[in-house]
Amino acid sequence: MADTRSLLMARIMPITLLLFGCWTLSAAQESLQHVGRKVCAGCHVEQHSAWTGSHHDLSMLEVGDPAVRAPFEGQEVSHGGLLSRFITIDDAPVIEVEDAQGKRTLPVRYFFGVTPCQQLLVEGERGRLQSFPVPWADATAPGGARWYPLFPEEETPPGDPMHWSGILNNWNHMCAECHSTGLVKGYDSSSDSFNTTWQEIDVSCEACHGPGSQHVSWARKWNDTPEKERSAPPEKHGFPVRLVDKRARWVRAEGEKVARRDPPLAHHEETETCARCHSRRTALVDGSVPGAALSETHLLSLLERGLYHDDGQILDEVYVHGSFLQSRMYSEGVTCSDCHDPHRGTLRLEGNALCSGCHDPGIYDLAAHHHHADGGEGSACIDCHMSSRTYMEVDLRRDHSFRVPRPDLTTRIGSPNACNSCHQDRDAAWATQRVIEWFPQGRTGNFHWGEALHAARRGSAIAPELLRMAIESEQTPAIARATALSELSRWLDGTTLDLVDRGLEDPDPLVRCGALLAITLAPPEAIAGRIQGFLTDSSLIVRMVAAELLAPLMRNPQA
Repeated sequence: MADTRSLLMARIMPITLLLFGCWTLSAAQESLQHVGRKVCAGCHVEQHSAWTGSHHDLSMLEVGDPAVRAPFEGQEVSHGGLLSRFITIDDAPVIEVEDAQGKRTLPVRYFFGVTPCQQLLVEGERGRLQSFPVPWADATAPGGARWYPLFPEEETPPGDPMHWSGILNNWNHMCAECHSTGLVKGYDSSSDSFNTTWQEIDVSCEACHGPGSQHVSWARKWNDTPEKERSAPPEKHGFPVRLVDKRARWVRAEGEKVARRDPPLAHHEETETCARCHSRRTALVDGSVPGAALSETHLLSLLERGLYHDDGQILDEVYVHGSFLQSRMYSEGVTCSDCHDPHRGTLRLEGNALCSGCHDPGIYDLAAHHHHADGGEGSACIDCHMSSRTYMEVDLRRDHSFRVPRPDLTTRIGSPNACNSCHQDRDAAWATQRVIEWFPQGRTGNFHWGEALHAARRGSAIAPELLRMAIESEQTPAIARATALSELSRWLDGTTLDLVDRGLEDPDPLVRCGALLAITLAPPEAIAGRIQGFLTDSSLIVRMVAAELLAPLMRNPQA
């Protein structure tokens, strides 16, 4: 497993300028006003009822909220030089802390999350709220209900970034944007302080739909207008986010194995709205609202070493979107709400029934396909196509790249595979042979773009040719092409610069970013000549990467 400290530090290092967000609301965004969930619930009773009690609803809790499960009955946890004692004083939850700095009492200000673990917020200095690194695991968690250290293998003395008062436990920067609605971090670099504000303490209606003032204004006028005089509703009904296309259906034509979307997906606004939080990314805008393309508000992490395995499988906490972009399902127009109820946050159906709505169960939900006993371990679609990994010591999450198991890649590049995650008493060669026997016309032995990333990261002589194969293949998803381009930096010459130049013209802004990163080590004249025009690129993430690469040349024009 990758080193926890280095992976966490990577969260605050990608673009130093953007550490706490240096852009604020645009004029267009400022014209929109939040109205609050009570106004929404006045008309949308069913949706509000479904949302109530969901993980979004319980993402932040006031002290005293009945959803608070963590007990404060004198329990103690001693770890890494820190003794934590959870008690109540005057009926209020507090943490008694003893470490090298002495003993102090920390009042609990908020709770966040509900299951499988619940974390605590305490006050830090200069407007900071700090996530205390000893959360409460509820009875559903592996190991049962208990207080436990979040970083059990780490020593975190005072002054360490992972100490409870350190930057890696700062809620304002690390957590707040995705646990509250209408949040503005309000970081002031001159005083190194926060004045963080929010419209609602948890993830409420407008966190996903955007500020509702224009929608409410339209709805009230609509309701007051006689039916015969009503005009067509405005685009998006006054919301900054386009509503889900309710006309869409998934239709499996006669003789087809897999359903297709009808009509085809016209845009990715829904998925990118979810990705604002459910992704590994750097925020570029402080106080942004849904509706803009993700590339205008956040810089999505590529399939970087330490975040993902070389073949794109999840490694560190990457929060779904970067995995989903790799999937065939994404390319075919599947959206988050096709599988998840957007208000409850739960799956629309349980078990293989969720998959067989699109994938013919007469082909895929049979032992002849999965080669395991029906109803037993290995017969569930997610067992083979959504491998899992545990984060925060207790939180099991599934890979959303929906990949076909490739134990042959385990042999070639060391990436994990679903077969051996269960059959740990067997090796990858055994698993590869089983797959070949079951699927002789399958993908075993085929080139995978992960082989190019693996070769590049080890400085292999064949890396340039493998990277070319990955970049030029139509089967390589955009996020993987962007990553492959970024890995070209050590092999720039006349035969690879053409790949970079083509990448710079790609319609996907993430690919253009990858192409820009490819010329990081190029001579200054090559950098300036290729990058300067991207300072006016249509995408904010491209402009930011171009500016970061040009900045050293501006400081040292003779370089």
